[in-house]
Amino acid sequence: MTKIFLMIATLLFITGCSTYTLEEAKKEGAIVEGPGGPLNLESLERFFEDVDASIKGELRIVRFDDEGKPHIGDVIYTDEHLQYRYGDKKATCKGLRVEENPASSTSRQYLLTGCDRVIGQAGPEENEIAIYLDFQ
Repeated sequence: MTKIFLMIATLLFITGCSTYTLEEAKKEGAIVEGPGGPLNLESLERFFEDVDASIKGELRIVRFDDEGKPHIGDVIYTDEHLQYRYGDKKATCKGLRVEENPASSTSRQYLLTGCDRVIGQAGPEENEIAIYLDFQ
């Protein structure tokens, strides 16, 4: 009985300690949404510029919900393709675009385009994935 209790306690400890935090996201330079954000938006702009210039790179976007749980999306640009990972799902996309909101001069939506599947939040057009919505 003691062994079972010890195993459960160890498992709970390991699981609790492996949660991605706002501080870790800040250190990594991840784009942060939700409580504690927005942060590191310059990384998003730089990533879009790098892709336009065919420079390989990676981008992490973390949305923290009201309870502090992280929802992580990773965009990786290599060899003219964009790989998007959200949770345990993956999509391959062909491009990026920024859509200005015509009703508001202060909001923009950052999108992956030409995706083989839509995971996470769908964009306004077919085969698009919304990776970030910016309300400045």
